Amino acid sequence: MNELTSNLLPIGLLFVGLIAIGVILWWKGRDPRSAFAIALISLAFFAIGVVDVLQSSPGRIDVIDDDRNDDWLPPVIDQDKLAALRIPWDSEETADWPAAELLSKLSDIAYQPYVEAEPAFEEVGFDRVVPFNSATMFGYVISHRDVAVVAFRGSEQEFGDWWTNVSRTPMPIDGKQIHSGFWTGYLAMKDQIESALDRANAKHIWVCGHSLGGALAVCCAYDFDRTGRSLDGVMTFGQPMVARQKLTDEIDDRLLGRYARFVNRDDMVARIPPSYRPCGRLVWFTDEGLKRSPRKRVLFGAPGNDSPFGDADIDEIEPVTEAEYQGLLSEQSQPQVRRNANGEILHEGNSPYIADHSIGLYVDEVRSLLGILF
Repeated sequence: MNELTSNLLPIGLLFVGLIAIGVILWWKGRDPRSAFAIALISLAFFAIGVVDVLQSSPGRIDVIDDDRNDDWLPPVIDQDKLAALRIPWDSEETADWPAAELLSKLSDIAYQPYVEAEPAFEEVGFDRVVPFNSATMFGYVISHRDVAVVAFRGSEQEFGDWWTNVSRTPMPIDGKQIHSGFWTGYLAMKDQIESALDRANAKHIWVCGHSLGGALAVCCAYDFDRTGRSLDGVMTFGQPMVARQKLTDEIDDRLLGRYARFVNRDDMVARIPPSYRPCGRLVWFTDEGLKRSPRKRVLFGAPGNDSPFGDADIDEIEPVTEAEYQGLLSEQSQPQVRRNANGEILHEGNSPYIADHSIGLYVDEVRSLLGILF
């Protein structure tokens, strides 16, 4: 505005001066028509000056046209931390899914109490954090704009408690059998979860969890599909099994391409309880490289053992026997402590098999798989 004023000021003064001359000439009675003509001419000069100022460049400097062709498009700058949850994925393909790193991190944050979890979720990119719980089972519905995640908390430091206290007797559902403890635990929180999701009104919905939280996540994802709620995918980490064979077949059919199950080395939790069967596409971190369960469907041109990520198809991990399971429970009385290179406790509890169960190890393995530097 100051620049426009400075350019119009001289023209305005000229206009006022010419009007003043015209008025003087008219006042003296010499030639009123000449005075009127001078006023019109001064007004024309003023209009020309205004147009010139408005069309001039800032500072009245010389400019040239920007050299852009007709196909030019503005660059896309995506600073949204949750962009990975909007990218299409297929659990039947190689396991370099961008969403895996974020969901493993969210499964880790889910262990924290609300006062610590809320700012941690916000730092990741979510602006709404809604907790839900039933007895000792807990989780969060977190959302931002068109993305929502249901993150179930596990019980990483209390294996013996949930192994022995959560009933593993199967119960019927749709003519098949599901783990009664996991299913009833999920149902007790279902209304809270659905209410939070209805308020979020998100287009992209994910479910995740570690350990017990992973089992609850599978129950939730299965229920979402059978009741018609939209679901982009479910990823679990160190998840125990949740169903008998007929139901696992149905879960695989319903969640085909949308369910990935991560297992770290000798994590025994992924092999329990006895008599239950695994489902979903396995992503198994081993000392020999990344291993995968057989594809549920054949993909045209899908990579096999030649995959750049080294994920070779293998037979599924076998569940433990009842004798192995009871022996594992007895090892709870022999506590062990495992620490990382910095001396931080990764696991405090029992057998070396459970030492591979830490959510921190899962997060590290996923980041390594995706080539993310620490």
